[in-house]
Amino acid sequence: RSGLPVIGITQLHWSAGASEVFQELKIPYLVFVRDELQFIQSEIYRSSLENAAAVCCAGEGLGLQVSSIFSLNAIRNVRLPVDFEGRFGTIDQIEIARAAGLANRASNDDLTIPRIAIVGVTPEKGYEFYQEFLPYLATVWPEAIVDVYGGGMYAESLQEHDNVFWHGHTSVEEVFSKCDVHLLTVASTGSWGRVINEAGLFGVPSVSVDIGSQSEAVGDGGIVVSADAPLEDWVAALRSTYERRTELGELARQHSGIVDHRSSVAAFRSVIKEFSEGV
Repeated sequence: RSGLPVIGITQLHWSAGASEVFQELKIPYLVFVRDELQFIQSEIYRSSLENAAAVCCAGEGLGLQVSSIFSLNAIRNVRLPVDFEGRFGTIDQIEIARAAGLANRASNDDLTIPRIAIVGVTPEKGYEFYQEFLPYLATVWPEAIVDVYGGGMYAESLQEHDNVFWHGHTSVEEVFSKCDVHLLTVASTGSWGRVINEAGLFGVPSVSVDIGSQSEAVGDGGIVVSADAPLEDWVAALRSTYERRTELGELARQHSGIVDHRSSVAAFRSVIKEFSEGV
């Protein structure tokens, strides 16, 4: 009624129903995708994705994965928007928290022990890989300790390995104020692990896998391992990242701004403008 262009916006989870309404009303629409659901239930979401004016994905790598399965009209890269200052405070406050965490380790004579953090474990987020990798790591790098964070039976079950401590639900500030290296892998979908950039904010480098958008999330602030790499390559990446943790941690801190909410929102607004022109 206002005479202004109208464009629909929906996230993937709601898109199957929302797209039917948009198409009935002849309203072009955008779908935002950020995880693996469209691969698990492809036929539920095929119509909503393939009839969208554009599909917005968190990272170019995830976009390539989605476009390899679905026939899309257009795909655009819109990174996850994260308000780091709103969540964690100023850089000075983050540095104070990091210093306090390392001081706590020093007081426990723990600062020279390599500590690797894993945050969240599910079948998609590396459970089977960790079951094979963790005992191997204990054999070839017995000094390294792996701290697993997050609830659920998958995370909890990893404490059966002698080199693992399971901590349950823990704040991001506590996790990344104390660890040396962050480890994250995925089974099939590189959905831009936001936790990688949270680690980077605290000066913690990451080791991840070259699937989807994971390499974009890591940038220069860590090491990305090939999806078909043998276990020894993962150990080598963790060792190298640990030895270079100060250098790579600073690069990770710089790279964490890639998901700043202001630039992400600006990118999304540009996509809205692009596809609403001429409507």
